[in-house]
Amino acid sequence: MQRSTPISTSLADLQTIIRQQEDAGLMLTSVTQGVDPTGPCNVATFVARNGPLPQVDLLPIPNALKKEQDQQNYLANLQQQGYTLICFSSVYDSGTLIDIAAARCGVVNAAATPAASGGCITLVGKMSQFGGPKDKDVGATEGLALVEPTEIGLYPNFFLTEQEAGYPGLARRLNTKEPYIACRWDYHRTPRSFLQKADITVTANGKSIVARAIDWGPNVNTGRVADLSPCILQQLGLQTDDLVTVTIPLP
Repeated sequence: MQRSTPISTSLADLQTIIRQQEDAGLMLTSVTQGVDPTGPCNVATFVARNGPLPQVDLLPIPNALKKEQDQQNYLANLQQQGYTLICFSSVYDSGTLIDIAAARCGVVNAAATPAASGGCITLVGKMSQFGGPKDKDVGATEGLALVEPTEIGLYPNFFLTEQEAGYPGLARRLNTKEPYIACRWDYHRTPRSFLQKADITVTANGKSIVARAIDWGPNVNTGRVADLSPCILQQLGLQTDDLVTVTIPLP
């Protein structure tokens, strides 16, 4: 189930709306910027739950945290404070796009979570493309968050040799004919080892394609929710900053 709210909604009101939905027996799986027939909006996605949960807090990410590592350190600090992270995304707060962490302060009752067959995280937002020998925005030796050199075997056909690519870094060695994706994964809910084998569905223009999770990104400053391989753009008829829906299964 999805609930959209206008971009004019304040962050406090958005949090209240989410809590009301959860009081009615649902569980938030993601909240992010998106679009509906009226235009840009906030999109909150819910699934049914079986028991009580701590309330959701929408926590603004400080504007000073521009670097990816600083943002990850901030999220790790929230977890050390007792928060259980739901998602890390961008939403509208009274018309202004801000970065937030949706989290619960307290112990999450495992009995309240949905069955594995019904749970997923849905992201809606803009996209871009990345990877491969022609991507000048990644360094010649740049690696990937979900793949170490010793783990290439988990992704048959997804990598060129150093000689074929002309570069040693795994990001430049990506085979752009294969469907791969980068998102700002929540490793607490979808661990790295799970993502390496998961089927991620990307939907746009009435078509869908299954992709493999391969990296963490894009940077929140881009306002995008996903970076995709060029072959996904071609097959779904996309251009940079078009809107896509990304469906991530839960373990």
